[in-house]
Amino acid sequence: MNQKFFKERFMALVAGFPNSSARVTAKTEQVYFEALKTLPEEEFNHAVRHCLLDCNFFPTIHELYNRRDDRSELERRMTSWRPKSLPEENEAREISSVDDF
Repeated sequence: MNQKFFKERFMALVAGFPNSSARVTAKTEQVYFEALKTLPEEEFNHAVRHCLLDCNFFPTIHELYNRRDDRSELERRMTSWRPKSLPEENEAREISSVDDF
């Protein structure tokens, strides 16, 4: 990810956690960038949005890194279960166990 994109999203984090803004220095920003710069922009953006909505305190590098792919994990869980087939609209069928689905 480029530094300009990182800075824009990092400033969104700072703005979203106003009680932490006094403790977030240019050095803090540089440490975060160095630790997270290998993340794709999409993943970093997702992590920032997730933390803005879900964190009570300014996120650590570890929290941001771990939330980068929460969306893909959620999507995996949501799509991993699919019924084998659905009955036609007028077709009734008895289901005796989950395996019948």
